[in-house]
Amino acid sequence: MMVDHPAAPAQANSPLPRSNTRNCDNDQACCLWCSTPFLRKTVGAHQKEHCSPNCKNSYNSALRRFGRAMVDEGKVTVAYLKTL
Repeated sequence: MMVDHPAAPAQANSPLPRSNTRNCDNDQACCLWCSTPFLRKTVGAHQKEHCSPNCKNSYNSALRRFGRAMVDEGKVTVAYLKTL
């Protein structure tokens, strides 16, 4: 089931993590990307963190852009990334 919500911005204005400001009770989780509440479930060995594949892809793309920017700005080295 797809969740209707506005598309994520192409670039975030801040490197700080997005806050999940919506109210989510114990049976629900909030999407890490758009904060939409969804039913909590486990997929494989991990808890589901996103309400839709689009949010998961947007979140992962933002993480890649952020990581690339940190390397390009010299704040993180490739050698350090290899230790993670």
